[in-house]
Amino acid sequence: MPVTITIDNTPSSAADLLKLAGPILPDESKAIAADLARLLQRHLRTRDNTHAHRYPEGGRRSHFWRAAAQSVTFTTTADDITLSITHQGVRLRYAGAPDGIKPINAQALAIPAAAASYGRLPREFPDLSLVVFKNLDRAALIQKPKTPGQPGQVLFWLVKKTKPIAPDHTVLPKPADILEQAAKRLKIIRQRKAATNV
Repeated sequence: MPVTITIDNTPSSAADLLKLAGPILPDESKAIAADLARLLQRHLRTRDNTHAHRYPEGGRRSHFWRAAAQSVTFTTTADDITLSITHQGVRLRYAGAPDGIKPINAQALAIPAAAASYGRLPREFPDLSLVVFKNLDRAALIQKPKTPGQPGQVLFWLVKKTKPIAPDHTVLPKPADILEQAAKRLKIIRQRKAATNV
């Protein structure tokens, strides 16, 4: 029985499940899928604790990986188990972006530049002004100063494209860990069935 982990509808990892186990019944398949979903959620929650970005003083964490864990779902059919992670951005971190990220529905990407802007969108700030630094060939969104005559604070740098992003396959548990968890669950289910049939 194949197990597929899908991130944003793109298959990312697959493993043949227990070729020697014989036919896996629908109730066994659902129990295995639920157990594998918990394994995946634990893995992502652990990443939330161990892969936090270093935010400047006062920057708020988005808890990206915790949200990814909450988006895990599963489906089963007679022939396979599919685990899905639907949180936006997980596939990017898993597969990478060798050419960088480009804006789709905008002219530029807003990259946080100050503690107050981390985990937030430019539209959350009503007092931003666009400033172009011709000598730096850069543009920024600057918060208007509270005191007239003072410089504003750069909250976001605007870029046309990011640097390349390397893939990170540790986003998902190792296939061997997935198979081991599935085999353990199936063994427990079948031992319980055998004990009740005695």
